[in-house]
Amino acid sequence: MGIYIPYMRLIAKDDKKLQKIFDNDIDVKGLMLDIRRLLSARTTYIRSVIELLEKNPSSILLVDPRTDSFQVDSSVRQIFPTLKRIYKLIGIKENEVSNDEIFTPMNISTKIERLTDKVFEVSKIHIVDRTINPTYFIPPYFVSSSIDAWYSLTLRAINYAIDKYDHPILAPIAVDVSFLSNGENIRQALSDYSQMNVDGYLILPYDLDEYRSPYGILHNLASLVIGLKRSGKKVFVHSAEFGTVLLSLGVDAIISGMCIRRTPRKPSLIEGISEIGQVEVHVYTYKLFNKLIHYKFVMLLQLFPEIYQCECPLCKYYKDENYLSLPEESDYDDLSLHYVYWKNIEAKEYSNNSKKLINDLEGAKEIIEQYNEKVAGKYFFSKNKQYEYKIYSNYIDKWLRILETFGQRDSINL
Repeated sequence: MGIYIPYMRLIAKDDKKLQKIFDNDIDVKGLMLDIRRLLSARTTYIRSVIELLEKNPSSILLVDPRTDSFQVDSSVRQIFPTLKRIYKLIGIKENEVSNDEIFTPMNISTKIERLTDKVFEVSKIHIVDRTINPTYFIPPYFVSSSIDAWYSLTLRAINYAIDKYDHPILAPIAVDVSFLSNGENIRQALSDYSQMNVDGYLILPYDLDEYRSPYGILHNLASLVIGLKRSGKKVFVHSAEFGTVLLSLGVDAIISGMCIRRTPRKPSLIEGISEIGQVEVHVYTYKLFNKLIHYKFVMLLQLFPEIYQCECPLCKYYKDENYLSLPEESDYDDLSLHYVYWKNIEAKEYSNNSKKLINDLEGAKEIIEQYNEKVAGKYFFSKNKQYEYKIYSNYIDKWLRILETFGQRDSINL
């Protein structure tokens, strides 16, 4: 059965969110930690891991090596001190961070074995008198736009780890939308990865907007995911709401943040550094598989109060009062509690059950169409800008097409 694994970044907000989730007895089946947490000498993450293991000893623990940081722009490398800790793993000094020549694939390739060894060592979580190894080791990875030097460097790191370490491995595949737009790239990746002697795969799609990306991009991502799943090994994907579609098609786990944002979070090479802050209040509206800005959320509930009956610890408080005050009175920790609650439910209900998800997405489309008829020509203002109350439903059409395509196939014809 598929599961949802929260991603814990470096910031303190994630610790507060996770603590609230634990306090409300929301089941957490795993965690993915940004490696910078293990390089920062902070102890908060240790408490989080200990409490997780106490509540769920079989939890999956993963450590993201964040070696994509070697590819960011030089100005970004200089701004964020947490990135410099990663560079130090292969001996790059602080006064060398601005030197672009050091950060080329050719130069990093001379240090790839050292980087892999360092990442393996740092991925161990040291707690007083014991050491906790991650459930799976994720070797260094680099984001590819094609079958390029970065792609080859990722393969080298994976194969080195396979040969050296007697530890379960998730082979990372980090690709951007340019890579995903080319079917030949997908075929090559399937050929290169499917025969690897690893325990599973971690797919990290960069610059992907799960709601607005063209159908072809989502189709190729699903082709890659399902093609690797047919190897009989585990497949994890860094994905949020589109991840529910992938879970229904047989993916083992999706990994995403615990937060609510203005737009779907996309792990961008330039903007993907985790310190980028949140803006505005959004509520995950499970009936629509979408996060709604509070203006639209309130309007939806005013027009269709019957569609929202949430039993999460946050919404129970408002159930007998008024859901309309929920987004105004809740903070990000509360909304994250609501979000994780529903990610767990969706992972359970839709795992390997594309028929149910198709039915529920069709229901969501009907709700949106009825809502849009009632709000036609109505607007709200946010930060002195005018916006429509309309909810765009194009994402549902694309997701349904993916489900109807792959849910009925015995084999993939790329």
